[in-house]
Amino acid sequence: MAEDTCMKCGRKVTRDEKGLSKKFINRATQKYFCMTCLAEHLSVSESLLKAKIKQFKDMGCTLFK
Repeated sequence: MAEDTCMKCGRKVTRDEKGLSKKFINRATQKYFCMTCLAEHLSVSESLLKAKIKQFKDMGCTLFK
């Protein structure tokens, strides 16, 4: 079973954070980033990632249901 913690800092990750990791890193990944670590890894702001979650949900992306 996949780890439910961030692979960088160890914080528990949410369902949306798992979806972001799959969307931006690798759809088949079993290792996830929390929002903070993913933003740092991608060199973007957390607010941009939150906006992307909303956008993906509005588009009906199955990673965010």
